[in-house]
Amino acid sequence: MTVSLLRSSLAIPACSAASSSAAVTQKTITSSTSALKAAAGPTTGAAGAGAGALRASLAFDIHNRQDVQPVDATFFEERRDAVHATLKDASVAPEDKQDISALWWARKALSANRCPSCWLNPRYCVCNIVRDMCQETNVTTPHKVHVWMHHKEFGSASNTGNMLCHVLGSEKSRLHLLGHRESSLELLNLLHSASASRPTLVLYPAPDAEPISRVAETMRENGVSACDLVVLDGTWGHARRMYRELPEPRPPHVHLVAFGTDGDADAVVRKPVFARGDARRKASYWKSTDKAYWQALAAGDAPTDDETAPSSLLAPVRMYRGPGSGRLCTLEACGIALRALDPDGRDGAMALDETLRAVLRRKVDRLLLQNGTEAVYCDDV
Repeated sequence: MTVSLLRSSLAIPACSAASSSAAVTQKTITSSTSALKAAAGPTTGAAGAGAGALRASLAFDIHNRQDVQPVDATFFEERRDAVHATLKDASVAPEDKQDISALWWARKALSANRCPSCWLNPRYCVCNIVRDMCQETNVTTPHKVHVWMHHKEFGSASNTGNMLCHVLGSEKSRLHLLGHRESSLELLNLLHSASASRPTLVLYPAPDAEPISRVAETMRENGVSACDLVVLDGTWGHARRMYRELPEPRPPHVHLVAFGTDGDADAVVRKPVFARGDARRKASYWKSTDKAYWQALAAGDAPTDDETAPSSLLAPVRMYRGPGSGRLCTLEACGIALRALDPDGRDGAMALDETLRAVLRRKVDRLLLQNGTEAVYCDDV
């Protein structure tokens, strides 16, 4: 499903982080906010009224999910036929269809027996642990992270973009849901308001993306201390389609480079390539690896001579189709990006990255226990 809400005639200029001071500068956008909102106008007429009423019955605040009242199976049975009919109705605008589809999926995800914040079963909820860990380390960052989440990731117990927002808090993070009208308008407004003093960067390893460390250096040279970082949260296929929906010309995009490298192209963290025939066998092998490997991975001592070995702390609960080497979840990638933006450690990015990884280990262990298997990272779970 595409997101025509993000198709716009807005002129959002891209820039090269390796060039001069224009590396993190975005030119003034001539389109007004009213024109921006008009791009996502609702369907009019009888079809619009029906779609609007259906959307109103599904809508909820995706940022304050604790206040969402739980619904039962009857709620969905009463609306299922209407949702399917609306999605097939040619007179309903694509934006309305995407909005209703996203809300329908998100509503179903929250209706299950799970915590509305961490998306685990309430018995294994990690919210209190996350709160205590954040208070102990006093995590902070001058940057703001915008997690653009695919709607099929919403409510997933193994999702990490949601936990990223949980750790950073509402002041330093924002969740945007694919297809959701308000989220899409908010994301477009973010791209619209980007400036030389507050640039917006998209974290995605496109072929022409700049190393984030190089962009960070240019920012420091220009006296820029903070930026808005947009992180795409979904599978590689989801992220690729979401990236294509960004307005043309796309905003500056950056990629990660492994620490200790000089930024050469072969050190770029990209999607691994692996023979299809061996994918399931290799993934199953690493999923059944004993606890010692995962503890070594958490400590940074995991062996690196096997390209099929997973490098993500999330690997014990996600069956990757292909080699694990080089794969990172959204939370891990964002932690590395924030460290690259703060190489001197003055803004506490290293402590924040360590806290994010500690939170991820806790959630993985709780999810393993929820699934009826043994925890692999911590003994006191």
